[in-house]
Amino acid sequence: MLDFRRLFLSVGAPILGAVGSMWLVFTIMEADRNVLAQLMEYLGYAGLILGIFWPRAGFFFLIGISGYLDFFKRLLILAGDVNWNEIIDVLKVAPLTLVGIFVGLVIKRWLEGRFFSKGEWILFWTVTVFGSISVGLAYKESHNLFAAIAMSANTAVYVILIVVIPLLFETLEEIIKVLRLIVWVFIPVAIYGIIQHHFGLSQFEFEYIKSGYTSTIGNLYDIKPRPFSTLNSTHAYSIMMAALFILSTVFVFLDRRKSDFLMMWVVQSLIPLLFLYACFVSLARTAWVMAFLGFILTYVYQSKIRVISFYLSAIVTFMLIIFNAGWMLDNIDVAQKWLPTQTEFQEQAFRLGTYSDRLESLKNLTSNSQLWTAFGSRDIVAAGTKSRDRSYLAHDAISQAVVSYGFVGLGIAMVFASLFLYFVHLQIFRTVDPRSRIMSCGILSVISGIFITGIFSGSPLSVFPINLFFWLFVGSLIMISIYKGCRPPANRDHQF
Repeated sequence: MLDFRRLFLSVGAPILGAVGSMWLVFTIMEADRNVLAQLMEYLGYAGLILGIFWPRAGFFFLIGISGYLDFFKRLLILAGDVNWNEIIDVLKVAPLTLVGIFVGLVIKRWLEGRFFSKGEWILFWTVTVFGSISVGLAYKESHNLFAAIAMSANTAVYVILIVVIPLLFETLEEIIKVLRLIVWVFIPVAIYGIIQHHFGLSQFEFEYIKSGYTSTIGNLYDIKPRPFSTLNSTHAYSIMMAALFILSTVFVFLDRRKSDFLMMWVVQSLIPLLFLYACFVSLARTAWVMAFLGFILTYVYQSKIRVISFYLSAIVTFMLIIFNAGWMLDNIDVAQKWLPTQTEFQEQAFRLGTYSDRLESLKNLTSNSQLWTAFGSRDIVAAGTKSRDRSYLAHDAISQAVVSYGFVGLGIAMVFASLFLYFVHLQIFRTVDPRSRIMSCGILSVISGIFITGIFSGSPLSVFPINLFFWLFVGSLIMISIYKGCRPPANRDHQF
């Protein structure tokens, strides 16, 4: 019997590929627009098609390009004139690929005669509700449905990953392989940022900063431009380096009993040091805190007593910061005198003035009652900002959430976050296999680090690729500790 699938792969696919490649080259050569932008537009459509027909291949393609899309965005400067539409052509590659993966997985399940299980339906409706709320809030602001979808896409689309990960992968070992791939993909990103720190930015990077198509223009007015590597900003670079330091450290402890691969274990032990140094040279104090906090939490999360103690301490500390933000703001200059600022590096690394807006924002939560409305006070804050009234400043994640969603929205989000943490910790403590437990604690530490530090530095979930990997980590954690409940391999004794 003739196998049409094998015939297509052996004959049809190469012919279509050759014809498509010739058409692509001809189209790009004849176009009047930026050549690289047009190439990236086609790459986005290729990612969409790849995701639909080969979801797993599309997923690995998404991981591979995630650390480098913003680098291609900067290269547009070398390929000709740039406008916002061409910037969008580069940025939409990842969302298109992810949508293709999800559609492909749904079609695959339908063709196999089985659709979502009960657990998968719960995840699906969770994503649907989250996306609907994001679009609804954006529509409230823009009063245009298509504009609302575009505004919420960067924040909401990657939430699909909490459905995609359990559909794509079924075992702990598969998740570990995915997370290892992420570590290896971002090693060049770490190295390039270190090179930028020691040798400065390239000329085309300065040209892109000056173009006005980036938020890193403040780098031009600093003592020395801070590295951002192939990502869109120093903030994205520093947070990703901190996250990967935590993750790669977990792998070191996870594999330390593999005596047959001693040399590989030694090499792997150096990788966390690379990410830690990359995080350090970013001069982002928030990322430093995240790296330290995440490392400690990987240990803390393995004990019930330590978990309870940590959350109680975190709540008390956070409340003390909020209610004493005004006093801390008034005394920030006093604290600055105690820090070393003799060299240019020390001045950049230990400058406290950058925390002034965040402290004032937290102070406003307790001093300006107009910020607290049931469903958001964007109009009130916009009016206050227009009049340059600092009492309406919202510069941290909590005050931004109060302004955007109101205390009702913030309360609902806190309830869902609390329930998620409760069930995750419950499943971690029920896990018999130490390997699964360590991996779950490590992933949860990265998630916690991104979330906690994001409270004081603005929400990172609108920054690519932090948003992509945050939800990828959440999906992986759900797959390991809640949804699939991976079975422990025999005779493994791993302790952190």
